[in-house]
Amino acid sequence: MCLFGRLFKKDKKENIMPEIKTWEFTVEELLKKSGETLDSIPASHKKNLEKLVSVVNKLGEMLPDNLKGPRLCNSGYRSSAKQMKIYKERAEKKQEPFTDGVFIESKVPVTAHCAGEAIDINDPDGSLDNWLMDTPEGQKAVKELDLYVENKKHTPHWCHVQIRKTKSGNRYFIPY
Repeated sequence: MCLFGRLFKKDKKENIMPEIKTWEFTVEELLKKSGETLDSIPASHKKNLEKLVSVVNKLGEMLPDNLKGPRLCNSGYRSSAKQMKIYKERAEKKQEPFTDGVFIESKVPVTAHCAGEAIDINDPDGSLDNWLMDTPEGQKAVKELDLYVENKKHTPHWCHVQIRKTKSGNRYFIPY
């Protein structure tokens, strides 16, 4: 199960009804797509993932009710091999930073994902990105939680949130 696990509760007629947890990320979930385990990653990355999960779950508590619905983790922790694969595909599609279509390994960024400091949260309609970037409440949450958010123009259908400070110090940033 990805973002939300299913628990079961009984209703008044003793039928078992699924109860969906709407915003509760886990370290294991952020590792799942990487193929890595807690035992296979550096201790510092595990510590980063634990902090990231804690902070992102606190963000979930701060969200307005209309945004607390189920969200999926599109991407969490990435191994260097997974990072290379993603950027080779970007080169094939002539996407940043390979607009010329030529894959150059040295152009592959070592993103916060590679250290367990970032998550891409499914955001198909952009409502989470819009709240974080365009509302005073969202901006306050980003600052209070010491988060950094990739500009929504660069994250169609997902919201990139990280605990790693950007080089510029900007809370909202453009990659590359």
